[in-house]
Amino acid sequence: MTREVITVTEDTDDEQVRHLPVERRIRRVSVLAGQRLASIVSRSDVIAPLTTEWACQVCGQTARGPHPPPRCPTCNAGQDRFAQQEPPPGS
Repeated sequence: MTREVITVTEDTDDEQVRHLPVERRIRRVSVLAGQRLASIVSRSDVIAPLTTEWACQVCGQTARGPHPPPRCPTCNAGQDRFAQQEPPPGS
């Protein structure tokens, strides 16, 4: 158990919440609504969008992020031409 629990409120900026697990070296951040627990943000919730990889089915160009890019920077194919790649084992 942790003596010093780090919490944020529902109004806390998403960017601030994303940095907490890295900066404070913690695994989970409790999100409070008033005095009640509203949710928990885990380190994997923060890292998952950074490791999601999309590949253009036309030219093979890859991009990382929670969503495919609107256009391929190499061949200008549309967002619908990107497919999510399987994550490597152990990730």
